[in-house]
Amino acid sequence: VSDRPGMLETVKEVCKGKNVVLSAPPGYGKTNIPYTLAYLSSKSLGPWAPHTIHILPLRSIIEDVYRRLFSEDGRPLIKELNRHRVAKQMLGSSESPYLQKSLVLTTIDTYLLSAIRVPPGDHIKIGRGVSMGHGEYTRAALLASNSVFDEVQLLLEEGGKLTAAFISIIKFLSYTKTPFIVMSATVPNRLSEFLINYGIEFKLLKYGVDFKSPEFESIEISKRVGFHRETLDSREEYISTVVKHVKEFASAEKILVVSNTVKKTVEIAKRLEMDLGEKPIVLHSKVIAKDRRSRLEKIAKTNNWIITSTQVVEAGMDISARALITEAATPSAIIQRAGRLLRKNEEEGEMVILYDESEIHEGGYYSVYPLNLVNSAHSILGEIGKDIQWHIPIVESENKIGYEEFLEKAYEEAEFEISFDKEISDRIGKMMFLLNVSPKDTLRVLEDYGSLTREQPLILGIVDYKDFFKQNQEYESDDEEIEQFFNEYSFPLTIIDVITLIKNNCLILKLHDSKLFCLNSKNVIRRFSVGELRDVIAFIIPMEFYDNSYGFIGAFS
Repeated sequence: VSDRPGMLETVKEVCKGKNVVLSAPPGYGKTNIPYTLAYLSSKSLGPWAPHTIHILPLRSIIEDVYRRLFSEDGRPLIKELNRHRVAKQMLGSSESPYLQKSLVLTTIDTYLLSAIRVPPGDHIKIGRGVSMGHGEYTRAALLASNSVFDEVQLLLEEGGKLTAAFISIIKFLSYTKTPFIVMSATVPNRLSEFLINYGIEFKLLKYGVDFKSPEFESIEISKRVGFHRETLDSREEYISTVVKHVKEFASAEKILVVSNTVKKTVEIAKRLEMDLGEKPIVLHSKVIAKDRRSRLEKIAKTNNWIITSTQVVEAGMDISARALITEAATPSAIIQRAGRLLRKNEEEGEMVILYDESEIHEGGYYSVYPLNLVNSAHSILGEIGKDIQWHIPIVESENKIGYEEFLEKAYEEAEFEISFDKEISDRIGKMMFLLNVSPKDTLRVLEDYGSLTREQPLILGIVDYKDFFKQNQEYESDDEEIEQFFNEYSFPLTIIDVITLIKNNCLILKLHDSKLFCLNSKNVIRRFSVGELRDVIAFIIPMEFYDNSYGFIGAFS
């Protein structure tokens, strides 16, 4: 673990069986904590759990955290944390389905399904009545683990199902005395108050209050960021303004552009190529793992790049830009994006925030975010944006303020409180706590809601890069070539993506007697019900819907 203050203290507390809420700045080394706990687990028995589960909000972040454990030739950088002991367990990657390895990197969706005793992969067999699944086995591993919830701000600001799932899990772990860590660069006071109100015991370790690193601060306080924000009338004006600023910041050499949707990110990339002759690196959730990995390697090897990205860069991604152009977002998202600016040894940088008024939608949303939070953040930034020290939460200075003051002011102006879907939380709680809830009962609840964490269920898409899959053909699920498709050529689809693919007669993979059967989607899915989608392992994406530079383009080509 890093020798910076606060890191070793967190590990020690968890090894004592305590819960920790950790708040530490971007780039401080928080990811080393689950690495350290897993290292201890792999070495020998001791006062620590035999497994560590690192729960991250996005598949793309998991890929990056996993990649950083290995050298370019695949050798482990920490001998004990090799590919036999470290696993990714998520949609499209099933390396430890029952959470048995020393370090398991997973999403909250997969973690929740394991907690309610329906681990992914078992649900089809349970639904057909041919198996009771391995639910108790998986949950036993979960209860014998340290659980590390990373970048927790992404689970709180959204509200609804996702927050309900997180709160239910924390209550369950607290009741069973299973140690957990909740950590982020942006842990609001409201989270601590919320957990206390629910009777959850934890130790709060907060940078600037409980620990501080003079060395870290001396480096970060010397960095200078030019700050500017604009309000724009239309999508076209937003894209044109991004192009203008990219041209203006050309001498910065490392330019990061962050927008709130995949569609906008791709549109900007195309305009930069058309207007400036630049070929940006495109990052978003609908880029296959193979392409994403090669792009991150390219970024690491060069000091001259332009990146156009969605929120996937906000957390767990070791990118250091000298110029940041970002679309308006919630306060925690802005802080996380600013954490990608001057992350290394750079001294000076530029930050521009663009508010696109055409993104205001009915129901109180700006793009994908709550409108009140976006508006309050943009308003507060107009007052104090030039004075914020973006890498230090609490600053003792008359001229500068820490980013935590911005966070709390924006929450206060928006009258933000942590909220969640109580009905969902109650249903999840019963499935966790009551032993007389069978796996089939749990499946019925999943069918009722579609997803317990999202408004729409995520469905796996596989890019058929060499026209491999044929209609009415059977494939062995453990075939090496099939496994490569799942691990290297997949990404999650939304219902809108799925509708587009079905209209174009795409193929699907269904599990049939332990084999994968390839069918025309139109012959299987007619009503888009959860029951129809439950048995679908993946949708096959023709290459005409995937661009090697821009990623998936099917829903908006």
